Amino acid sequence: MGDSTVKNGKGEGDGDMWGWGDFFDYFFDRNRISVENHALGGRSSRTFFTEGLWDKVLPGIKKGDYLFIQFGHNDGGPLNTGRARASLKGTGEESETVIMESTGGPEEVFTFGHYLRMYVRQAKARGAKVIILSPTPGNRWTEGRMNRFTDTYAAWASEVAHKEGVPFIDLNDISATKFEAMGMDKTNGYYKDGVHTTYGGAILNCKSVIAGLMKLTGCDLNQYVDKSAIGKEYKFADKPLFRDSIFDGAADPTLIWNKQEQRWFMFYTNRRANAKETKGVDWVHGTPIGIAESLDGGATWKYRCDAKITYGGKDYTYWAPDVIEDGGKYHMFLTIVPGTFTDWGHEREIIHLTSTNLIDWAFQSKVQLASDKVIDAGLVKAPNGLWRMYYNNERDNKSIYYSESKDLVNWQNYGKAIGDRRGEGPKIFQWKGKYFMIVDNWDGLGVYSSSDMENWVRQSKNILQGGGNGPDDGTQGQHADVIVNNDRAYIFYFTHPGRIGAAAKMDTPDTRRSTLQVAELKYKNGEIYCDRDKPVYINLK
Repeated sequence: MGDSTVKNGKGEGDGDMWGWGDFFDYFFDRNRISVENHALGGRSSRTFFTEGLWDKVLPGIKKGDYLFIQFGHNDGGPLNTGRARASLKGTGEESETVIMESTGGPEEVFTFGHYLRMYVRQAKARGAKVIILSPTPGNRWTEGRMNRFTDTYAAWASEVAHKEGVPFIDLNDISATKFEAMGMDKTNGYYKDGVHTTYGGAILNCKSVIAGLMKLTGCDLNQYVDKSAIGKEYKFADKPLFRDSIFDGAADPTLIWNKQEQRWFMFYTNRRANAKETKGVDWVHGTPIGIAESLDGGATWKYRCDAKITYGGKDYTYWAPDVIEDGGKYHMFLTIVPGTFTDWGHEREIIHLTSTNLIDWAFQSKVQLASDKVIDAGLVKAPNGLWRMYYNNERDNKSIYYSESKDLVNWQNYGKAIGDRRGEGPKIFQWKGKYFMIVDNWDGLGVYSSSDMENWVRQSKNILQGGGNGPDDGTQGQHADVIVNNDRAYIFYFTHPGRIGAAAKMDTPDTRRSTLQVAELKYKNGEIYCDRDKPVYINLK
């Protein structure tokens, strides 16, 4: 719990300002530890209580929980007999002090300590372990040294911790020391103003909390810290993530780790969006499969080459690959349209190819499925140990069907898995003790969950509906892949950024073009949600 320097400021009119609390779980074994961030911008140690926020936090605290408390940025202010507000010069942060009784001294010392002691005692009474932190440093310097709260809030927070017998982390000094090592000029890039940090500044403060935590003796929380994450240099994913430089039509992404080259590959349908002359939807046909590669864990991508597929004629269409690794060999299940056509009415099939290098692909077989018009294979290991392929049977109102195989060669068809509404591009993944299926409903992405991969329940709201605010991300998300990595789930999807307003119905290179995007999925109360506007801090293992 704390103020805006702990809580993500987005959504409160603060622009690109971020607090460290929302990134705390990056540094823990997420199978064992969960983090709830109850901090809120503009709150002092007192108003967190008087506005009823503590009354919402306290009932949820149970034995064995850890409660991290950081206040101070909004606790100081001029002395008077009522509620006072004053702007800290150059920060945009408001401060407040309420005189509870006349002492003739610095009243904020009394009120700050009073509320911290109350939080500590009430949390301990419920069996929680409390850790008090000094406030994050502001971006103010004196003769090359970052100013600290050494004699004020850091000292007072430390005194409360000592008297109440709980650990103290001097976040103020730890982070200030790190910023000083960078220098004033570089530090300016980590702050939005005199107090609030950018995404990178929030991560630095978060790492400082972890550094302080690791120095505490007898703290059993330390055993769950992911030490490899402390030194890892995560990056912000590009926005948009990738735009194909040849056809400008990247869509239907699927990711896989290239073991030989030690890098991530992303396969995608490469529609011919910038074709000078088109007729109907022929620009969506005659398409190759592109490959992009990432050397930094998925934050940035560049075009590598087209997949070398020899199946079919030169005008054949390749759509929606899904690529897996099994037994030291890579397998691709690819949608084939036998030609380049101006409409959607032609037969499609799914074929099986194999590769040892993810670039050169050899045809193995045509997969015998439920009809002669099937697309969008999605492969996953089923609970029974068999490979399961979900796909779109276009002959049955674009319902999702499935088949199973023990060797990826011989397939047994089992019929319809989902048919409550039309959709395509099924992607199945396991996360949070459940199986999830993402389906493109052309109104954002539908989400289904199952405990056994037999009975699927649709959640009430689609994700990636409408549009976001980021570059090229103003339209609905389509045909996605999901990568679960270190228990974080990232969704890679495509958009048609030119299809906005009246232009959406026009056929131009701008309305045809598509770009790839990434967002992080979140899980709460049994359902998945996604804030596509939040920058993605990523380094896939």
